Amino acid sequence: MKSDHSNRPKPILRVDLAFLACLVSALICMPNVWCQDETQTPQKDTTPTQQKKAEEKKPPLLLQKVQTTIEVGGQIRETEGSHPAKFEETRDVPKGFYVRKLSLDFQSDDSPYFVSLRGFEIRELDQRFKVDAGRFGKYRTQFVWDQVPHSFGSGRYFFQNTAPGVYQVSPALRARLQAATTPDTAPIAPNAELPTIVRQELQTAAIADVRLRRDQGWLKQDYWVSDNVELHFQLSRLRNRGSRPMSAGTFVRRPGPAPARDGLWEGMGQELPEPIDHRTTDLNLGAQFTGKQWNAGVDYDLSLFRNHIGTLVWENPFRITDEQGVGATNRFRFVRWQTDLAPNNNSHSISFRGNVDLPRKTQLRGLLSLAYWTQNDNFLPWTLNTAIVPKTWNAATPIDTPTDVNSLPARSLNGKMRNVNQDYALVNRAQNFRFQLQYRSQDLNNQTRTIEFPGYAAFGDSTWRTAATDFFGLPIENPDQSFTRQNIAAGFQWDVLPQLTWKLDYGWEIWNRNLRDVNRSNEHSIRSRFDLTPGAGIQLKADYRYSDRRPRSYNTQPLSFNPAFPGSPPNGPQTAWEVTANTNFIRGVPTEFNLLRRFDEAGRLRNDGSLSVDLLKGDKTNFSASYRYLREDYDKNFYGRHYNVLSFIDTQFSYTSEGGSFYYVNYSREMNRLGYRGLAHLLIAQAAPPGVIVQGTTAQFPIANTWDRSSRSNLDSFQFGINSAAQEGKLQVDLSYALSFARDRINTVNPFPIRPDSVISAQAFPYPDTVARRQDVNIFITRQLREGLEVGARYWYEPYTQDDFSFNVLQPYVHGNITSDAPKYLFLDSRYSSYHANVASVFLRYSF
Repeated sequence: MKSDHSNRPKPILRVDLAFLACLVSALICMPNVWCQDETQTPQKDTTPTQQKKAEEKKPPLLLQKVQTTIEVGGQIRETEGSHPAKFEETRDVPKGFYVRKLSLDFQSDDSPYFVSLRGFEIRELDQRFKVDAGRFGKYRTQFVWDQVPHSFGSGRYFFQNTAPGVYQVSPALRARLQAATTPDTAPIAPNAELPTIVRQELQTAAIADVRLRRDQGWLKQDYWVSDNVELHFQLSRLRNRGSRPMSAGTFVRRPGPAPARDGLWEGMGQELPEPIDHRTTDLNLGAQFTGKQWNAGVDYDLSLFRNHIGTLVWENPFRITDEQGVGATNRFRFVRWQTDLAPNNNSHSISFRGNVDLPRKTQLRGLLSLAYWTQNDNFLPWTLNTAIVPKTWNAATPIDTPTDVNSLPARSLNGKMRNVNQDYALVNRAQNFRFQLQYRSQDLNNQTRTIEFPGYAAFGDSTWRTAATDFFGLPIENPDQSFTRQNIAAGFQWDVLPQLTWKLDYGWEIWNRNLRDVNRSNEHSIRSRFDLTPGAGIQLKADYRYSDRRPRSYNTQPLSFNPAFPGSPPNGPQTAWEVTANTNFIRGVPTEFNLLRRFDEAGRLRNDGSLSVDLLKGDKTNFSASYRYLREDYDKNFYGRHYNVLSFIDTQFSYTSEGGSFYYVNYSREMNRLGYRGLAHLLIAQAAPPGVIVQGTTAQFPIANTWDRSSRSNLDSFQFGINSAAQEGKLQVDLSYALSFARDRINTVNPFPIRPDSVISAQAFPYPDTVARRQDVNIFITRQLREGLEVGARYWYEPYTQDDFSFNVLQPYVHGNITSDAPKYLFLDSRYSSYHANVASVFLRYSF
């Protein structure tokens, strides 16, 4: 995928040309506009009656004032670094000639009509156009076309894109790699035949830019039928296209040295560019009605999402023939793999809103919205691996040909969801006291039928999984996870003194969920705020909220407690929770460790407070500072998240000198701490008759294998700048510097001695710190040559440093460079890393 402008899609060219055509047409018409002059004196040989008739024959005065601004220039750019894509991650910094801004404004104090045309970053990947025209008080038309790029970097891979959503690999290469593949029972040395061939072939593999580009255009029309009736219409179109990194893979478990029961792991898979071609069309129609003491409105919204590449099929670079897995080995040996991408879907909604003024300065407000969401994407076959035989894994399965789409229990999901939102409020606004009572609710009803699947192809399309062999007899199905959320709030605002305002609010949130861990939860919160102005130029604000969320019960599977679990370390916990042959699992409850809690449903205490101060000294000096502290605590007797702490401090200072120069300094620091507890479990294979493969296992959760993890993330940002004008404002200099520094610390520990057979999966190891530093230096100089004409120059320097253990050693083929075993894993290597960028530009800005 080339990134040069010559290869850009034709629709965007049409937008550029259309915008320029509007500008040219406007310029052609401008002499006619300028010639209209109401100050012309009447001709001497005309009578007042003739003059009046001549004035009536004149075209209506539309526009008399035209203002045009254009900024053009040229720039050079130099970027250094192995993976500098982050410099242009969501922007375009082109080399050579550029048109930064082009605008035309037509307006007159004597005319109700107006026209405004704007163009920014024209002919760049992040260009934007806007047209705004209409008649004051009658109608208004707005059109916007906006582009946003997203660059992930350059990727390297063996694939050839032979059709939309189809990636193929040379059969000769696949045959060579398959012939060099050894059994999964032993590791592959970095200097073996397979890794050697892969490294040789990657030297000549294709390189392509992995990037997305979002093009969005919308047209909005407002029309005022009268002072009491307004009609509005909006149509928008969003297209997202390109590619982004996508991974697919599995693992192989090999027996480890005694007494290990967790084994050694090998990762295998492929990171490939996911093709994206999405289109979203949104339509809004509505009306607003206004009375003397009331107003009401109605809106209809339609959203259509279409994915023009709904399926991704790709060939395995390491296989030329299909093969079925055996237990935890021989996995990822398919020839072709399929992935269903985002399905087409529709959304219809209609909403009614209104308010009415009641006596004693009271108002009643309400909103009711009904939405209906549907999608009916066809299911794909179970697998494309022709070697998989489901009856090998479960003789009772009804599936004989998993590659046949006709063996599916349904051809599509035919998904349907209905969503109802309501919002009602009663507000009283007295002179010094205001009261509000509010009720909000969301009712999401999943009307999709439940489909039970007899199994599916898993572990890299290698084996067949069924409910009887892998999920303790629970069905494989799409659950009906509907919910209702209700919020009741009441509060007041009281002007206690002219300098003091007190706000107090109470909130109650009720969740009712279907087929979730928590069926019913209640959260009560109270919030208090104070606004104080003790003196001229001083303002203080304090805000604190406390909330308590409690589930009525937390649904878990009925695991068995073993007070004396065999093999436990003598100086540690001896207990464990187990799945036994007599455990009867509950349908609709996740098959997880029964002491594990989800942080978005479990009991939680939240303390959220903030304090801010503003100091004004005259109209030239300003200082402000704010601090916020948010802490969430969970029950530490369970596993999962234990706490989350967020704190933020921000300070700003600005000063304007007598000569008009402006100085500013900003500093902020964001800190986040997170802690949670996990546990490494054991899997015990079930007994099976001789010669029969049984993939199902039972689970054991020994408390000795507990581990704790805590993370601490800090982000510091500093910025200062100077804006100075000299020579009576004809020379302006802007200087700014910005620094952001982020550090992430992760620490893991084992609170108890772990089991000797679980060292690989339960042992806690420290992580290196992750550091990212970014600086931005900008020097901007403009010189006014005459009224309406300016020249300028800019120098921009941006160094970025990244030290991240997750990416430092990443490359297309990592086998032998990391501690994990990955002889059959290929990465795109499309990522971000350290870079240095220098940009210098000169420009001309002309206004007339």
